[in-house]
Amino acid sequence: MKLLSMMVLLFMFACGANKQVEADASKVQQMDYEILVKESHGGPSEAKQIIFQDEKELQQFFMRVNMTRKPGIPVPVIDFEKEVVVALCVGKVPTSGYSITIDSVHEVEDATEVWLQKQEPAPSDMVATVICQPFTIAKFPRKGNKIEFKFR
Repeated sequence: MKLLSMMVLLFMFACGANKQVEADASKVQQMDYEILVKESHGGPSEAKQIIFQDEKELQQFFMRVNMTRKPGIPVPVIDFEKEVVVALCVGKVPTSGYSITIDSVHEVEDATEVWLQKQEPAPSDMVATVICQPFTIAKFPRKGNKIEFKFR
C-alpha cells in the first residue's frame, strides 16, 4: 500500500512538473532576424560576440573588415533605437570550412536569447589551407532587455 501511495504521489509531481515546463515554453516568443553579412575572411582574430551600441561602433568594425577589400562591404543602415546588430566571430582558424550563424532568436521573460550554431569542417572534407576569420553580422528587433548568446 505504501508503494502504491508513493507511486501515485510521484506521478502527480511528474505531471505538475510537466505543466510547469509547458507554461515556461509558452513564455518563449520566436523573433525574426536578418543575416546582413556572412564572410569567411576579415573578422577578429579571437572568437567573440559583439553587440553594437551605435552607428560609430558598426562603422569601426566595417573599417577593420574592409581594410583588405576592394570594394569593401557596405555598412548597413540601422535604426539603433528599433534594432539590435550583432557580430558573431569564430576567430582565427587554419582552414576554410568554418562558419557561425544564428539558429534562432527568442524573447524570454527578461532576455533575448540568440542561439548560435558554429560549423567546422569534417575530417573528410576538402578544405583550403588558408587562415580564415569567419564572421556573421545580423540584426533583430530591439526589445530593451539583455541579450544572451547560447550555442546549440
